[in-house]
Amino acid sequence: MPKITRYIWFLLALLLLILLGSLRWNTGADWRPYSRFYAKSDLDDPLFILSMESGFAYFVGFLRQFSESFTFYLTALSLLTISLKGIFLLRFTKATFLAVILYWGVTLGDIVAVRQAIAISICCIGVIFIVKEKPLIFGLLVLLAMQFHTTSVIFFLAYPVYYMNWSITWKVLSILIAIFLGLNVGYEVILEKVINLVPSGLGLDRLTQKAESYKNLGNEFFQKDETVTLTRLVAALAKRAVLLPVFFYFQSIYKENRHYNGFLNLYTLGNVIFFLFVDFSVLQRAATTFYFFEIILFCFIFENTKSKGIWFVIILAYAFMKMASNIFAGYDLLVPYIWIFSDDTYRYMY
Repeated sequence: MPKITRYIWFLLALLLLILLGSLRWNTGADWRPYSRFYAKSDLDDPLFILSMESGFAYFVGFLRQFSESFTFYLTALSLLTISLKGIFLLRFTKATFLAVILYWGVTLGDIVAVRQAIAISICCIGVIFIVKEKPLIFGLLVLLAMQFHTTSVIFFLAYPVYYMNWSITWKVLSILIAIFLGLNVGYEVILEKVINLVPSGLGLDRLTQKAESYKNLGNEFFQKDETVTLTRLVAALAKRAVLLPVFFYFQSIYKENRHYNGFLNLYTLGNVIFFLFVDFSVLQRAATTFYFFEIILFCFIFENTKSKGIWFVIILAYAFMKMASNIFAGYDLLVPYIWIFSDDTYRYMY
Protein backbone atom coordinates (compact mmCIF):
# COMPACT_ATOMS: atom_id res chain seq x y z
CA MET A 1 0.00 0.00 0.00
CA PRO A 2 1.44 3.43 -0.95
CA LYS A 3 2.63 5.60 1.91
CA ILE A 4 0.11 8.37 1.25
CA THR A 5 -2.75 5.84 1.20
CA ARG A 6 -1.65 4.44 4.58
CA TYR A 7 -1.64 7.95 6.03
CA ILE A 8 -5.09 8.74 4.67
CA TRP A 9 -6.61 5.55 6.13
CA PHE A 10 -4.81 6.17 9.43
CA LEU A 11 -6.14 9.74 9.67
CA LEU A 12 -9.67 8.60 8.77
CA ALA A 13 -9.52 5.95 11.50
CA LEU A 14 -8.37 8.54 14.05
CA LEU A 15 -11.13 10.89 12.91
CA LEU A 16 -13.69 8.14 13.52
CA LEU A 17 -12.33 7.63 17.06
CA ILE A 18 -12.46 11.38 17.69
CA LEU A 19 -16.09 11.51 16.53
CA LEU A 20 -17.04 8.55 18.74
CA GLY A 21 -15.38 10.20 21.72
CA SER A 22 -16.90 13.61 21.01
CA LEU A 23 -20.51 12.62 20.39
CA ARG A 24 -21.02 10.10 23.22
CA TRP A 25 -23.50 10.77 25.97
CA ASN A 26 -23.82 8.99 29.30
CA THR A 27 -21.20 6.57 28.04
CA GLY A 28 -17.93 5.83 29.83
CA ALA A 29 -16.60 5.82 33.37
CA ASP A 30 -16.74 8.84 35.69
CA TRP A 31 -19.34 10.60 33.56
CA ARG A 32 -21.02 12.31 36.51
CA PRO A 33 -17.93 13.75 38.23
CA TYR A 34 -16.50 15.09 34.97
CA SER A 35 -19.75 16.56 33.70
CA ARG A 36 -20.35 18.23 37.07
CA PHE A 37 -16.77 19.48 37.19
CA TYR A 38 -17.20 21.09 33.78
CA ALA A 39 -20.59 22.57 34.68
CA LYS A 40 -19.26 24.10 37.90
CA SER A 41 -16.01 25.42 36.45
CA ASP A 42 -14.85 28.50 38.36
CA LEU A 43 -11.18 29.45 38.16
CA ASP A 44 -11.73 32.13 40.80
CA ASP A 45 -12.59 29.45 43.33
CA PRO A 46 -9.40 27.93 44.83
CA LEU A 47 -11.39 24.85 45.94
CA PHE A 48 -12.35 24.20 42.34
CA ILE A 49 -8.72 24.30 41.21
CA LEU A 50 -7.62 22.06 44.07
CA SER A 51 -10.36 19.46 43.48
CA MET A 52 -8.42 18.06 40.50
CA GLU A 53 -4.95 18.66 39.08
CA SER A 54 -4.45 22.34 38.31
CA GLY A 55 -3.61 21.82 34.65
CA PHE A 56 -6.86 19.99 34.06
CA ALA A 57 -8.79 22.64 36.00
CA TYR A 58 -7.33 25.40 33.83
CA PHE A 59 -7.94 23.31 30.70
CA VAL A 60 -11.61 23.04 31.65
CA GLY A 61 -11.76 26.73 32.56
CA PHE A 62 -10.27 27.67 29.20
CA LEU A 63 -12.84 25.60 27.32
CA ARG A 64 -15.66 27.14 29.34
CA GLN A 65 -14.67 30.53 27.90
CA PHE A 66 -15.96 29.27 24.55
CA SER A 67 -18.86 26.99 25.42
CA GLU A 68 -20.75 25.55 28.38
CA SER A 69 -21.62 22.47 26.33
CA PHE A 70 -20.17 19.26 27.72
CA THR A 71 -20.03 17.94 24.16
CA PHE A 72 -17.63 20.79 23.35
CA TYR A 73 -15.43 19.59 26.21
CA LEU A 74 -15.57 15.98 24.96
CA THR A 75 -14.63 17.13 21.47
CA ALA A 76 -11.59 19.04 22.74
CA LEU A 77 -10.62 16.13 25.00
CA SER A 78 -10.87 13.57 22.18
CA LEU A 79 -9.11 15.78 19.65
CA LEU A 80 -6.17 16.42 21.99
CA THR A 81 -5.82 12.90 23.39
CA ILE A 82 -6.23 10.94 20.16
CA SER A 83 -4.24 13.33 17.95
CA LEU A 84 -1.19 13.21 20.23
CA LYS A 85 -1.26 9.41 20.33
CA GLY A 86 -1.66 9.41 16.55
CA ILE A 87 1.52 11.50 16.21
CA PHE A 88 3.32 9.06 18.50
CA LEU A 89 2.19 6.00 16.53
CA LEU A 90 3.13 7.55 13.19
CA ARG A 91 6.56 8.36 14.59
CA PHE A 92 7.37 4.81 15.67
CA THR A 93 5.63 2.38 13.33
CA LYS A 94 4.81 1.93 9.67
CA ALA A 95 2.20 -0.74 10.44
CA THR A 96 -0.47 1.93 10.88
CA PHE A 97 -3.43 -0.39 10.33
CA LEU A 98 -2.33 -2.74 13.09
CA ALA A 99 -1.44 0.24 15.28
CA VAL A 100 -5.00 1.57 15.06
CA ILE A 101 -6.52 -1.87 15.70
CA LEU A 102 -4.28 -2.31 18.75
CA TYR A 103 -5.05 1.25 19.91
CA TRP A 104 -8.74 0.38 19.76
CA GLY A 105 -8.16 -2.89 21.59
CA VAL A 106 -5.77 -1.71 24.29
CA THR A 107 -7.51 1.57 25.22
CA LEU A 108 -10.79 1.46 23.25
CA GLY A 109 -9.20 4.15 21.13
CA ASP A 110 -9.60 6.67 23.97
CA ILE A 111 -13.22 7.22 22.96
CA VAL A 112 -14.11 7.21 26.67
CA ALA A 113 -11.06 9.19 27.73
CA VAL A 114 -10.66 10.83 31.13
CA ARG A 115 -7.98 13.26 32.26
CA GLN A 116 -5.31 10.57 32.67
CA ALA A 117 -5.63 9.85 28.95
CA ILE A 118 -4.41 13.40 28.25
CA ALA A 119 -1.45 12.85 30.57
CA ILE A 120 -0.58 9.56 28.86
CA SER A 121 -0.75 11.21 25.43
CA ILE A 122 1.64 13.94 26.58
CA CYS A 123 4.01 11.29 27.96
CA CYS A 124 3.88 9.50 24.60
CA ILE A 125 5.06 12.68 22.90
CA GLY A 126 7.75 12.83 25.57
CA VAL A 127 9.10 9.49 24.29
CA ILE A 128 9.92 11.17 20.97
CA PHE A 129 12.33 13.38 22.88
CA ILE A 130 13.78 10.43 24.75
CA VAL A 131 14.75 8.97 21.37
CA LYS A 132 16.07 12.37 20.22
CA GLU A 133 18.09 12.54 23.46
CA LYS A 134 16.59 15.85 24.57
CA PRO A 135 16.07 15.35 28.32
CA LEU A 136 15.05 18.95 29.03
CA ILE A 137 12.08 18.88 26.65
CA PHE A 138 11.18 15.41 27.91
CA GLY A 139 11.23 16.62 31.52
CA LEU A 140 9.06 19.63 30.72
CA LEU A 141 6.51 17.39 29.01
CA VAL A 142 6.36 15.06 32.02
CA LEU A 143 5.84 18.07 34.28
CA LEU A 144 3.02 19.15 31.97
CA ALA A 145 1.49 15.67 32.06
CA MET A 146 1.57 15.77 35.87
CA GLN A 147 -0.68 18.84 35.74
CA PHE A 148 -3.35 16.57 34.27
CA HIS A 149 -2.70 13.44 36.31
CA THR A 150 -0.31 13.20 39.24
CA THR A 151 0.66 9.59 38.57
CA SER A 152 2.65 10.79 35.54
CA VAL A 153 5.48 11.62 37.97
CA ILE A 154 6.63 8.02 37.60
CA PHE A 155 7.33 8.67 33.92
CA PHE A 156 10.51 10.58 34.83
CA LEU A 157 12.04 7.10 35.11
CA ALA A 158 11.33 6.48 31.43
CA TYR A 159 14.37 8.40 30.18
CA PRO A 160 17.08 6.40 31.98
CA VAL A 161 15.14 3.12 31.74
CA TYR A 162 14.78 3.43 27.96
CA TYR A 163 18.58 3.43 27.58
CA MET A 164 19.29 0.73 30.18
CA ASN A 165 21.09 -2.42 29.13
CA TRP A 166 18.40 -4.46 30.86
CA SER A 167 18.92 -8.14 30.16
CA ILE A 168 16.10 -10.66 29.98
CA THR A 169 17.36 -12.34 33.15
CA TRP A 170 17.28 -9.10 35.13
CA LYS A 171 13.89 -8.20 33.72
CA VAL A 172 12.46 -11.48 34.99
CA LEU A 173 14.18 -11.06 38.37
CA SER A 174 12.85 -7.49 38.65
CA ILE A 175 9.30 -8.67 38.09
CA LEU A 176 9.69 -11.51 40.60
CA ILE A 177 11.10 -9.10 43.20
CA ALA A 178 8.21 -6.71 42.53
CA ILE A 179 5.71 -9.53 43.07
CA PHE A 180 7.41 -10.48 46.34
CA LEU A 181 7.49 -6.90 47.62
CA GLY A 182 3.94 -6.20 46.49
CA LEU A 183 2.59 -9.21 48.36
CA ASN A 184 4.74 -9.05 51.47
CA VAL A 185 5.54 -5.38 52.05
CA GLY A 186 2.43 -3.54 50.86
CA TYR A 187 1.82 -0.32 49.00
CA GLU A 188 1.86 1.89 52.13
CA VAL A 189 5.49 1.12 52.95
CA ILE A 190 6.61 1.25 49.31
CA LEU A 191 4.88 4.57 48.68
CA GLU A 192 6.30 6.07 51.87
CA LYS A 193 9.84 5.07 50.82
CA VAL A 194 9.35 6.61 47.38
CA ILE A 195 7.98 9.85 48.82
CA ASN A 196 10.98 10.14 51.13
CA LEU A 197 13.29 9.92 48.10
CA VAL A 198 11.41 12.40 45.89
CA PRO A 199 11.63 16.16 46.52
CA SER A 200 8.42 17.76 47.80
CA GLY A 201 6.33 19.69 45.31
CA LEU A 202 6.34 17.06 42.56
CA GLY A 203 2.84 15.96 43.44
CA LEU A 204 3.34 12.71 45.30
CA ASP A 205 1.75 14.22 48.40
CA ARG A 206 -1.47 14.60 46.42
CA LEU A 207 -1.20 11.00 45.24
CA THR A 208 -0.75 9.81 48.82
CA GLN A 209 -3.73 11.80 50.05
CA LYS A 210 -5.86 10.44 47.23
CA ALA A 211 -4.82 6.86 47.95
CA GLU A 212 -5.52 7.30 51.66
CA SER A 213 -8.92 8.87 50.99
CA TYR A 214 -9.97 5.85 48.92
CA LYS A 215 -8.71 3.55 51.63
CA ASN A 216 -10.51 5.39 54.41
CA LEU A 217 -13.79 5.40 52.52
CA GLY A 218 -13.91 1.68 53.11
CA ASN A 219 -14.73 0.87 49.50
CA GLU A 220 -14.26 -2.87 49.32
CA PHE A 221 -12.89 -2.58 45.80
CA PHE A 222 -9.87 -0.71 47.09
CA GLN A 223 -9.42 -2.39 50.44
CA LYS A 224 -6.42 -4.60 50.95
CA ASP A 225 -8.08 -7.99 50.84
CA GLU A 226 -5.88 -11.05 50.40
CA THR A 227 -8.44 -12.88 48.26
CA VAL A 228 -8.94 -9.89 45.93
CA THR A 229 -5.19 -9.32 45.75
CA LEU A 230 -4.49 -12.95 44.91
CA THR A 231 -7.23 -13.01 42.25
CA ARG A 232 -5.85 -9.85 40.66
CA LEU A 233 -2.33 -11.27 40.79
CA VAL A 234 -3.32 -14.56 39.13
CA ALA A 235 -5.20 -12.74 36.35
CA ALA A 236 -2.25 -10.41 35.76
CA LEU A 237 0.24 -13.28 35.70
CA ALA A 238 -1.92 -15.24 33.25
CA LYS A 239 -1.80 -12.39 30.74
CA ARG A 240 1.88 -11.66 31.24
CA ALA A 241 2.80 -15.35 31.08
CA VAL A 242 1.93 -15.10 27.39
CA LEU A 243 3.02 -11.59 26.41
CA LEU A 244 6.30 -11.21 28.29
CA PRO A 245 7.92 -14.45 27.07
CA VAL A 246 7.02 -13.47 23.50
CA PHE A 247 8.47 -9.98 23.89
CA PHE A 248 11.55 -11.35 25.69
CA TYR A 249 12.11 -13.92 22.93
CA PHE A 250 12.25 -11.17 20.33
CA GLN A 251 14.62 -9.19 22.55
CA SER A 252 17.08 -12.05 22.12
CA ILE A 253 16.65 -11.73 18.35
CA TYR A 254 16.69 -7.93 18.11
CA LYS A 255 19.12 -7.35 20.96
CA GLU A 256 21.00 -4.76 18.91
CA ASN A 257 17.88 -2.74 18.10
CA ARG A 258 17.73 0.28 20.40
CA HIS A 259 14.06 1.08 19.77
CA TYR A 260 12.72 -2.41 20.44
CA ASN A 261 14.78 -2.85 23.59
CA GLY A 262 13.95 0.65 24.79
CA PHE A 263 10.20 0.15 24.45
CA LEU A 264 10.44 -3.30 26.02
CA ASN A 265 12.31 -1.71 28.95
CA LEU A 266 9.45 0.76 29.40
CA TYR A 267 6.80 -1.96 29.12
CA THR A 268 8.67 -4.09 31.66
CA LEU A 269 8.92 -1.12 34.04
CA GLY A 270 5.14 -0.77 33.84
CA ASN A 271 4.76 -4.39 34.89
CA VAL A 272 7.18 -3.93 37.77
CA ILE A 273 5.15 -0.95 39.01
CA PHE A 274 1.92 -2.92 38.66
CA PHE A 275 3.19 -5.79 40.81
CA LEU A 276 4.64 -3.44 43.43
CA PHE A 277 1.14 -2.02 43.93
CA VAL A 278 -0.80 -5.20 43.19
CA ASP A 279 -2.73 -4.86 46.45
CA PHE A 280 -4.07 -1.38 45.67
CA SER A 281 -5.59 -0.65 42.26
CA VAL A 282 -5.62 3.14 42.67
CA LEU A 283 -1.82 3.26 42.63
CA GLN A 284 -1.63 0.81 39.74
CA ARG A 285 -2.72 3.69 37.52
CA ALA A 286 0.89 4.86 37.66
CA ALA A 287 1.75 1.93 35.39
CA THR A 288 -0.96 2.63 32.81
CA THR A 289 1.21 4.82 30.56
CA PHE A 290 3.74 2.04 30.05
CA TYR A 291 1.15 -0.50 28.86
CA PHE A 292 0.50 1.57 25.74
CA PHE A 293 3.95 0.67 24.43
CA GLU A 294 2.91 -2.91 23.76
CA ILE A 295 1.40 -1.50 20.56
CA ILE A 296 4.85 -0.50 19.31
CA LEU A 297 6.33 -3.85 20.36
CA PHE A 298 3.68 -5.80 18.44
CA CYS A 299 4.02 -3.58 15.37
CA PHE A 300 7.81 -3.92 15.45
CA ILE A 301 7.53 -7.71 15.53
CA PHE A 302 5.09 -7.65 12.60
CA GLU A 303 7.29 -5.33 10.54
CA ASN A 304 10.43 -7.43 11.04
CA THR A 305 9.16 -11.01 11.01
CA LYS A 306 9.01 -13.17 7.91
CA SER A 307 5.75 -14.82 9.02
CA LYS A 308 3.66 -11.69 8.57
CA GLY A 309 0.42 -13.57 7.84
CA ILE A 310 0.63 -15.58 11.05
CA TRP A 311 1.55 -12.58 13.17
CA PHE A 312 -1.18 -10.49 11.58
CA VAL A 313 -3.77 -13.05 12.73
CA ILE A 314 -2.19 -13.35 16.20
CA ILE A 315 -2.08 -9.59 16.75
CA LEU A 316 -5.59 -9.12 15.38
CA ALA A 317 -6.93 -11.84 17.70
CA TYR A 318 -5.16 -10.31 20.69
CA ALA A 319 -6.52 -6.84 19.91
CA PHE A 320 -10.10 -8.10 19.70
CA MET A 321 -9.75 -10.16 22.89
CA LYS A 322 -8.33 -7.13 24.66
CA MET A 323 -11.16 -4.98 23.32
CA ALA A 324 -13.76 -7.49 24.50
CA SER A 325 -12.12 -7.61 27.93
CA ASN A 326 -12.21 -3.82 28.23
CA ILE A 327 -15.84 -3.65 27.14
CA PHE A 328 -17.00 -6.38 29.51
CA ALA A 329 -15.08 -4.74 32.38
CA GLY A 330 -17.26 -1.64 32.02
CA TYR A 331 -20.23 -3.20 30.23
CA ASP A 332 -22.97 -1.25 32.04
CA LEU A 333 -21.24 2.04 31.19
CA LEU A 334 -20.36 1.23 27.58
CA VAL A 335 -23.12 -0.93 26.11
CA PRO A 336 -25.07 0.29 24.32
CA TYR A 337 -23.02 3.17 22.97
CA ILE A 338 -25.24 6.23 23.45
CA TRP A 339 -24.61 9.39 21.47
CA ILE A 340 -26.19 12.82 21.46
CA PHE A 341 -28.50 11.89 18.57
CA SER A 342 -29.95 8.81 20.30
CA ASP A 343 -33.71 8.87 20.93
CA ASP A 344 -33.09 7.82 24.52
CA THR A 345 -29.92 9.15 26.11
CA TYR A 346 -30.66 7.96 29.65
CA ARG A 347 -28.36 5.57 31.44
CA TYR A 348 -27.95 5.13 35.16
CA MET A 349 -24.46 6.51 35.83
CA TYR A 350 -22.50 5.96 39.01
